[in-house]
Amino acid sequence: MHLHCGRMSLHQADVLEYYLKNEAGVLDVGEIELNHERHAVTVSGKQVELTFKEYELLRYLMANKNIVLSRDSIVLKVWGTEFEGESRTVDMHIKTLRQKLIHN
Repeated sequence: MHLHCGRMSLHQADVLEYYLKNEAGVLDVGEIELNHERHAVTVSGKQVELTFKEYELLRYLMANKNIVLSRDSIVLKVWGTEFEGESRTVDMHIKTLRQKLIHN
């Protein structure tokens, strides 16, 4: 069920907000810099190699810093509505992402 707000449903407005936030050229959080135009991530100036999903997950988390996100909302935004994987996929991706960012 989608609630309608004018001509756009709340779900559509949420998706639009996500894409507008993520169209920013560069996102910075602490020592982490994500350059969307170059599809590059650096930590303290050092390049970090990420898979496509790790990159998309990091981009979503950085664009929503200081916001509590549920696993369901992360799966919806990063993996999409057709995702049928395990419930711990988000946890495993975050664990791997942390390791790559910390051990850079």
